[in-house]
Amino acid sequence: MMQATTDPLTWIAAGVGLAFLCLGWMLYWASLQVLGGVLMGGVGLAVAHAACAVLGLDGGVAIAARVAGLLCGAVAGVLLSRLLHTVAFFAMGCAAGGGLAYALLSAMRRDGTPSWAQEDAVFAFGIPIAALVAGLLSAGISGFLVIVGTSILGATLLTDAMEWQPRWIVAGGVALAGIIVQTAAHRTAGRRRSNDDDE
Repeated sequence: MMQATTDPLTWIAAGVGLAFLCLGWMLYWASLQVLGGVLMGGVGLAVAHAACAVLGLDGGVAIAARVAGLLCGAVAGVLLSRLLHTVAFFAMGCAAGGGLAYALLSAMRRDGTPSWAQEDAVFAFGIPIAALVAGLLSAGISGFLVIVGTSILGATLLTDAMEWQPRWIVAGGVALAGIIVQTAAHRTAGRRRSNDDDE
């Protein structure tokens, strides 16, 4: 059942939820790169400013140096943000995979079965291998994981704001719709980039 509301804050929350639901991946990726570009652009500008002061540069040369520092820093920030995205998802995957492997192998060793799980080599090498595989998988599907996470967040915000009931059933259906929409949009954008590269 849907409850009507006229509270402006409710509609704002619903709008934010809808944005995350349909555009979560794009918002995440754009925000990540903008943040990296702004932060590192500021660093580049500060470095260029300090260099101008040390070298005694002024006038047009100093302005050009500061602009170059700003642009170089911004480009480096965008590239660094992409790298950190991959590293972060790889690390989270490693932690999840290694932790799960440790828990499973520890439980098997306590139970005494199966026999292969009792080998020290399995315990010593199985956990790092599981962590590595999970990390690579997580990094490889990081885009889809962001889509799932933002869809769940958006569905939760939207469902809570509109007070739709039964809450969790509706939220689950809305989140699934968001995942489908974002995945389709992500694939379409990927095909367009591939076509542009081919041209």
